[in-house]
Amino acid sequence: MCSSDLGTIGYSSSLQHGVTGRGLNDYDAIFRILAEHNYRGWVSIEDGMNGMGEMAASLAFLRGMGQRYMF
Repeated sequence: MCSSDLGTIGYSSSLQHGVTGRGLNDYDAIFRILAEHNYRGWVSIEDGMNGMGEMAASLAFLRGMGQRYMF
């Protein structure tokens, strides 16, 4: 299946949706920087392509990061 079949036109076929926090982003660094700047706004995710289970895991991860760094 090519990337255009998955609705990801313009993205490398090696990039896949999944659970936030299990990819390439350094979320500890991201949340540390947000906390250093006293950011208290929204954090959103764009996912759910592989089902609500992954969406729930992503949300749990982000809530944990928020508790650790910001709230």
